[in-house]
Amino acid sequence: MKSRKVIINILFYLISFIILINCAKIILEEQTYLKVNESNRQSINAALKEVISSDSPIAKISIGNGFHCGEFYVYYEAGKKEKFIIDGSKIGKVDNEYIDSYVRENGYNYDNIAMIVGIAVSILVVIATIIKATFFIRGKVCKLGKS
Repeated sequence: MKSRKVIINILFYLISFIILINCAKIILEEQTYLKVNESNRQSINAALKEVISSDSPIAKISIGNGFHCGEFYVYYEAGKKEKFIIDGSKIGKVDNEYIDSYVRENGYNYDNIAMIVGIAVSILVVIATIIKATFFIRGKVCKLGKS
């Protein structure tokens, strides 16, 4: 029974650690994503037709923020990803202003979600550690009192 509790504790902390690492990775990516759907597919394809090299449909596009400013990614439905460097106001031969403003207005950013999840997991780890420490100390005090 005791070994089962130890395994559960180790798994809890391992999963918490993995979640925190993934949250930090998402926050440090600093990208704004836009999912390409039927309503915006025509305008996105028209704006990027000179740059994209694949005939595969575009699944989403992203624009870098912060330290990744100047990076532009195109994600295809086939799983391929292309990276472009924005030079001035151009992505290759394409005018960047339309794509940049469209992605920033209609896109989404994972930073806030990752921050909330990271804080929640950190709080759960602290609470679990306090509870375990309380029961450990209480168990030692009870054993000392019985002797």
